[in-house]
Amino acid sequence: SNKSKEFNQQLTEQVEALLASSEISVEIDGQISIKRELKFELLRAIKELVLNAKRHASCSLISIHLTNNLIVIKDNGQGGVTKKNDSFGIDGVKERLNLIGLTMQIDSNSSGTKITISI
Repeated sequence: SNKSKEFNQQLTEQVEALLASSEISVEIDGQISIKRELKFELLRAIKELVLNAKRHASCSLISIHLTNNLIVIKDNGQGGVTKKNDSFGIDGVKERLNLIGLTMQIDSNSSGTKITISI
């Protein structure tokens, strides 16, 4: 649908702009349709998570996969984000998503971090 195309396009443009000055490549695939009132907060959350990976994960690739009710953000960095997640603002993102009724799960290990947002 047009709505999901629009979200994808905004997401792609904004994430690519964030990573433009870095060596990190980004892959965004899939489609999702997002309620208009969630769009701003979701874009903001994803951008914050991408910035976080850029700053702290020492990764070369960030992938964002969109499906019906999930957004999965992965990086191939060093992982270990959860141990220090307070300082990385991930908790703040999680809380803001919870406020709008969405949940976020973090799986992090030495081969990278995977963050799943359920919508």
